[in-house]
Amino acid sequence: MNEKKRSKSLSTKIVITIIAFVTICSLIWGIALTNHMMNSLVESTMKDEQTRLEQVAQAIDTTSEVCNFATEIVKQSARLTDYLELLHSGQDMEITQKLAFYNQEIAAIENMSNANPYLHQVRIYANSKIASEKAPSFYRYDRLQNLSWGGEYHSGEWKLDYADTIFPDYVAVPTQHLVGLLYVAENAEGEELYVIECISYMESLFPKLYEDSTTEWSAFYGEDGSSYHVESEDNVWNQWEEEIKAEMLQGAGVRQTRIGGELIIMASMQVPALNGTYVHLISLQDTMKSFYSSLWIYALGMAVVLVAFVVVSIIAVRVIMQRFYKMYDVMTGIRGGNLELTLPEEGADEITELSREINRMLQRIKKLNQDNLDRQLLAKNAQIKSLQNQINAHFMYNVLECIKMMAEIEEKYDISDAITSLGKMLRYSMKWMNGTVTIAEEVEYIRNYLNLLNLRFDYEIYLSLNIPDEIYDIRIPKMVLQPLVENAVYHGIEDMAEDTNIYIKGIILNEKECTIEVADAGKGMDEATLQELRNKIYAKERVTEEGAHGIGLKNVQDRIQMYFGAY
Repeated sequence: MNEKKRSKSLSTKIVITIIAFVTICSLIWGIALTNHMMNSLVESTMKDEQTRLEQVAQAIDTTSEVCNFATEIVKQSARLTDYLELLHSGQDMEITQKLAFYNQEIAAIENMSNANPYLHQVRIYANSKIASEKAPSFYRYDRLQNLSWGGEYHSGEWKLDYADTIFPDYVAVPTQHLVGLLYVAENAEGEELYVIECISYMESLFPKLYEDSTTEWSAFYGEDGSSYHVESEDNVWNQWEEEIKAEMLQGAGVRQTRIGGELIIMASMQVPALNGTYVHLISLQDTMKSFYSSLWIYALGMAVVLVAFVVVSIIAVRVIMQRFYKMYDVMTGIRGGNLELTLPEEGADEITELSREINRMLQRIKKLNQDNLDRQLLAKNAQIKSLQNQINAHFMYNVLECIKMMAEIEEKYDISDAITSLGKMLRYSMKWMNGTVTIAEEVEYIRNYLNLLNLRFDYEIYLSLNIPDEIYDIRIPKMVLQPLVENAVYHGIEDMAEDTNIYIKGIILNEKECTIEVADAGKGMDEATLQELRNKIYAKERVTEEGAHGIGLKNVQDRIQMYFGAY
């Protein structure tokens, strides 16, 4: 492969890999950043809407308190009540008394209205045909008929979104979008004496309620089915009113949803004082369009940076690959079998260090080749010895069988049984085809071992087993239970020289775990000796022959952990 082709292969792959990695990382980062910014934008809008709802609730509470307070002030005026009862009976004050009354009581009501920004006016409608009116606060009953709600009203009722038509249009331009709290006073006979109308503004309660906007829309829906919002037929929000009402059934609060196919933030709350629900919508459509438009600028900038990065990467890779391909030529010769070649060690960069390490590796390869030849020779010798040992083992089995037959002919059955046990132990010990055995095989080996031990002693060591059948088929490392039994005999039973038992108990903990306990009825040991033994068993250092007792248990512990892992 010539240098030009190699440059187009490996160099191109490296550049493409770098470009792909940077592009993917940029896309992932861009998508994550976009989602984060979008979520932040939505969360910020939702927080603003929650604040707006709290402000509306506060404005409603404040207006309600102001109107109720103003109504109470009027109701508590004894002079006003006495005068209205006098008018209802068909009588009137003298002109001087009436002027004084108007300049004091009625003027106080007007001043209260003018001083409070939440109030438009506080009006009293006297149920008398002879009452003298004083604008803007004192009128006769027949003025009520000029108002849209004048035909039907109740004490304590709020009237929403009506015009101030108490005077004809040619007298005064009516103020629109008012809200009023009514109070109806009656005498002892149940006849109406007067009506108090405490007037405020709808927009004081619900800001932006009548703004004609394509991005925001507000409305108030009464429980009687009435609705109050901008009346423009061209407003797209009015066309989606049924969808809005359906969405309101999902409950009050601030949430993100879709109305008319547009992504919006919808905020709504119950207004018990006015017997209705307030809703405010903000469209995210224009905001999202502006947001995504800004992303194109970001994408264009990233593309320019990526192109510049590609150009720089191609130049840098080609410079680096020139030295690499020199190494490649030498490695090709080495692959052909010429281990005498070496790489040039020029410079002080990573490639030079790599060349130096490859040269060292070549030296090690030469040495390993020689070592491998030596090991192969040793392996052959070991194989021959293994075959010889196998022949010797078969010889031993045959000799033991002959001795067993001789003992049985002489009717020495104890000797025959002992030879049988010894043969089984010898066969078990030399059976290294597999590093693991079943627990049943290990227990059988222990039986044979104790049978032979009992020939030595004047007393009997009995083996007591309490092992569930499911445990017998479990495979364990070979010779891990026998050292425990042997340890029990030589350190716990032998010095006692009397009949005793060795207990092996199996406990199933769960579907994957079990415990095997080996215990003896020997002399036991004191706490200090027990602690010393535990330290040796669980020590990380290997126990040597000089470590006295504990080496067998330590080996069992290590083998179990190598096979099953640390507990």
